[in-house]
Amino acid sequence: MVDQGMPSAQQQQEASKKAVLIVEDHFYTRWGAAEYLRQSDYRVFEAMNVAEAIGIMNSGTRIDIVFSDINMPGDQDGYFLAQWLEQKHPAIPVLLTSGDPRNSGAQAPGPKRRFIRKPYDPVEVEQILLSMLA
Repeated sequence: MVDQGMPSAQQQQEASKKAVLIVEDHFYTRWGAAEYLRQSDYRVFEAMNVAEAIGIMNSGTRIDIVFSDINMPGDQDGYFLAQWLEQKHPAIPVLLTSGDPRNSGAQAPGPKRRFIRKPYDPVEVEQILLSMLA
């Protein structure tokens, strides 16, 4: 008889993975990054805009790090999300990205905030995430 109150080994293994929230409005960019990180043994949550990301954060889902595009449609961008996270979840690191040359990442530096320019190499993204989680 299996104890219904005990999580399975697979559930425990999944829960032990680092959880990353990817916030990106371009589907294929988000999908590619998400698939790479899943194959690299992360639990991946996806949001297509800041409102969805905040909804996930407010749901109680454990998120260890956020990887967000800066430029997204609407009045809330990646900088807004990073500032919101700094106020509401200051322990969660944020990796920002943009292909727009006007976004130099100048607003990103800090121990909990980094920047990588698009197009990025997913291996480099993973290395940065690991360094931010250390």
